Amino acid sequence: MRALNLLKTEEDLSAFEANFRPRHANSLLFEALEDYSRSRMLIVAEHAQTARIESPKHGKKAYIGIGDANTATLAKLAAWHSQSAYIIPTILRTELDLARPSDAEGMKLRVLPFMADEGREEAESHVPISTNKSLMHIFEFYHKTIESMNPRIMLSYHGMHSHRQADVLLGFGPDRSYIGGGKNAFSFRRFFVKRLKDRLKERNVRIDISVKVSKSLFTGSKNYTLYRHVKEHNEKNGDRRFGIHVEFNRHGRVMKEHPSLPKLRYQIAAQVLAECAEEWAKLRADAL
Repeated sequence: MRALNLLKTEEDLSAFEANFRPRHANSLLFEALEDYSRSRMLIVAEHAQTARIESPKHGKKAYIGIGDANTATLAKLAAWHSQSAYIIPTILRTELDLARPSDAEGMKLRVLPFMADEGREEAESHVPISTNKSLMHIFEFYHKTIESMNPRIMLSYHGMHSHRQADVLLGFGPDRSYIGGGKNAFSFRRFFVKRLKDRLKERNVRIDISVKVSKSLFTGSKNYTLYRHVKEHNEKNGDRRFGIHVEFNRHGRVMKEHPSLPKLRYQIAAQVLAECAEEWAKLRADAL
């Protein structure tokens, strides 16, 4: 079992980033690491690019966050731990949302503010996505890149607002089809939670981290990347790819003392999830 990476300072992060040699093309950073040909596990973070938009209607200091802070680091930690592959877009989802279909121009995000005045915390804003129609070549390149990599496992790392009542949500698509149904979804969760607790204890990191299977929100059903490259691919080709839409709570994605880093237990969770996904796929293949 590979050792886990723990990034405690910005210096740790810089040293960790120096391990990578990504290709940068069409607003994507992507790389297949040493063991990708064996595991064929691809980890993506479609909303990794972030920005803040001031929101005066919520208060003088209020802002709307676009993108999922530190999901690029979580995805890279998972990819490095498993020596698999990753794709990290460097474009804001307001310009082009790669987790939505090509006709997403009319879609809007429903987002809650940060640092809102008392009484305005629950007032949602509606922010348009995929507003730059000239960027469709990036959309096509992204999906062709995934097709050329031909993954067997796909993990899509995202971030949810801190008011959500879980640390990690696992989404398996419509009818949990990305993993072969509800029985497999809950079985995988149990497998992951047990391994995660063991690995947290092993590294002396607090173990109070809650993991749930998404039931209505954040199921991954609207995640076009997984829908296309897992569900539709399996239906068309008779394959057994599996995928997980993963939501990490902002409470643990951002350290207070080091905002460019996720908290340690989230770093471990991201890596152990990849570890478990690879083992799960192998067990399922061996059972055939």
